[in-house]
Amino acid sequence: VKTGSPLTCEKWTAAYKAGRSFVTNGPMLFLEVDGKDPGGEIHLIVPRSVNVKVRAQSPIVPMGVLQLIVNGEVVATAKPSADEAAEIDQPVRIGRSSWIAARIRGDGHRLVVNDPKVFAHTCPVYCYVNNQRIAFPEDAKIAVAWIDRLIQDVFASPRFSHEAKRNKVIALFRKAQRYYQEIR
Repeated sequence: VKTGSPLTCEKWTAAYKAGRSFVTNGPMLFLEVDGKDPGGEIHLIVPRSVNVKVRAQSPIVPMGVLQLIVNGEVVATAKPSADEAAEIDQPVRIGRSSWIAARIRGDGHRLVVNDPKVFAHTCPVYCYVNNQRIAFPEDAKIAVAWIDRLIQDVFASPRFSHEAKRNKVIALFRKAQRYYQEIR
């Protein structure tokens, strides 16, 4: 989580909630889009290119590949150098409201415990074109079906001490489902 100095619990929590972070089991990963870090927003009046810089370092655990992701699709890759560093520095055309993230993939390593593969993934930078939301009907359809399965799991679960608690969870899932149904 990128907090700035000095580190405090409040700053860490706020930065985490804002998406200024990445997850990793070894490699360090840094993303910048038009000067914005993960969790940042870019508002474009019309479609245009944005400048994307990704840096990765992993001096202990070997990386396989660095990938630049736009709306879930790999748009650029870089192989690590001999010192386990990799970079992508290129413009990316944004034709519609989109999210941009970076990830690392790699083979398993003896120093990586509890995970079969080496990985890192940034939170996205959000690029809005003409204030349109970022929405993909096919993805929303998958989310609606997934939430249906979660609701069925909640109905079947013996882990709720009170029916009111179960109903609260189901209501939250139904709220999320309505959001994705609107996109679909």
